[in-house]
Amino acid sequence: MTAFTEMARTSGAAARPGHVPRWRLPATLILVAFLTCGVGLVDPAPASAASGPKVAIIVGPAGSATATNRTWANAAAREARRYTANVVKVYSPYATWARVKAAVSGASIVVYYGRGLGFPSPNSSSLLTSSQDGFLLNPVSGANNTTARAYGEWYIRTARLAPKALVILDHLSYASGNSAPGRAEPTLSVARRRVDNYAAGFLAAGASAVIAESNRSVPAYYIRAVFKRTASLSAIWRAAPTYRGHITTFASSRTPGASGRTDPTRSRSGYYRSIAGWLRTSTAYVRRPAPATAALKTVTVASIPDLKTALADDSIDEIVVADGTYRVSPSNDEAADSLWIGGQYADRTRPVVVRAETPGRVILDGGGASGYSALSFEDGAHDQTWDGFTFANMAAHDSGIVEIGGYLPRRTPHHLTLRNFTILASCTGRATSSGGSTWDHGVYIAHAASVGPHDILIEDLSVDGSGFLASAVHFDHGDDLNPAATNVTVRRLRVVGTQQAIILWKPALHDITFDGADIRNALGYAVRYESIGGSDIVFANMTSTGSGIAGFSSAQGSTPAGVTLANDSLH
Repeated sequence: MTAFTEMARTSGAAARPGHVPRWRLPATLILVAFLTCGVGLVDPAPASAASGPKVAIIVGPAGSATATNRTWANAAAREARRYTANVVKVYSPYATWARVKAAVSGASIVVYYGRGLGFPSPNSSSLLTSSQDGFLLNPVSGANNTTARAYGEWYIRTARLAPKALVILDHLSYASGNSAPGRAEPTLSVARRRVDNYAAGFLAAGASAVIAESNRSVPAYYIRAVFKRTASLSAIWRAAPTYRGHITTFASSRTPGASGRTDPTRSRSGYYRSIAGWLRTSTAYVRRPAPATAALKTVTVASIPDLKTALADDSIDEIVVADGTYRVSPSNDEAADSLWIGGQYADRTRPVVVRAETPGRVILDGGGASGYSALSFEDGAHDQTWDGFTFANMAAHDSGIVEIGGYLPRRTPHHLTLRNFTILASCTGRATSSGGSTWDHGVYIAHAASVGPHDILIEDLSVDGSGFLASAVHFDHGDDLNPAATNVTVRRLRVVGTQQAIILWKPALHDITFDGADIRNALGYAVRYESIGGSDIVFANMTSTGSGIAGFSSAQGSTPAGVTLANDSLH
């Protein structure tokens, strides 16, 4: 594969108060300058309006390799047209995200030829969902085949593939577990993590499996196998001409219930083949045309009042908040610019996504004022996903910058997903020492009437607590009539400088999982567990360094009853 240089730059947002460590800045734009730059412009391929199972074939910008990728892609398209008239091609230099997203919508098979960026990577210390594990595409249409913008997992998740679709990634770095050209061979553990991460966004978008082949172009074989054979996806992968016979299997840590396999050239090197997903899925399901569905209703807003108006409209499926800085008042002021997500939205009957136009570039700013939560989910708010927001310039007060539950008597908030939130150092509290107050937090998860908040998922939360926040995530409050939160999962937490990163305080907490955390320089403890009688509490795959007192603390000892600590290194 042609060598290339990756050059990352942060977004063009204005400088914000508070130092943000480089290890947790969102990388929203990757420019890829290839050492050889054949342009070879072609006319844009028209979108197909044909019926039958849809096959989408994408060619991203890859410098001088683009022409070869087009040749392979055309061969795959010819094979697909033997079985369906619904074949859509989007090739560089016209392969923008808007065109690619439209092409893969409802696709039963997606084939992508191009470059890849994945994680683990020597270029980043944490997973950057905005730019890693997706497609590298043209930033603008028609310019060249050399400059690429990375549309990572965060973008892939917003696509709507056909149910049980198959995604085939051809000649990418990272996707099959391999490294970028010139980089060291990965270990088996690193290769598996790369495969798992690269598949996660596509599986979330509806795919049943993701196959990556990095050493030989064989998408035409897979297209033929899907349409002509009735067999599991695992079986057709094993029967591919690239089969090496060195298969190892692992359970996915990113996608519950999924699994992955690698088939390296040698027993522990040459990771050029992989499959991940639900591997027993039959090709009969893949080749079914996508069922007719109503188009998603998406609106773009550029003010907090407009956001809330759209959220109250049950016909809207997705709200995109335009990049920019938005002044917000404390949520419990319930002012026009307050984000109190409560009873006025409880009667929604459809799930809704509220997302930043670009992750990390929508800033909710308190203007230096105090008395905050900035975003509160209360009184029956449910089935909402919020994604990509940054919080700045506000002082938390007896709560969290983000708050779930805690106001009584009010109904239960439930089925909430928060992704890619960043709480900057300019969000302040009063925990000025390791033994000081624990009043002000990043995310505060409390109680609600009759049934506690439940089915909460928080992923990729970054908290810089050096402004004296007591914790990144805190669980407290609840009684028999107003229970505490349950069924809460926090994944890939990144914390620096809080007094304590995680606090579980309320007695009898249960069904709470922390899976993956990078905690640095807590003033006191990385994890504080004081839930007497707690059960089904999991702390897994967590690391902490530089804690002022200890990595883990509990009055119940180093291994409290009801708590599972797995693969942790807490110091």
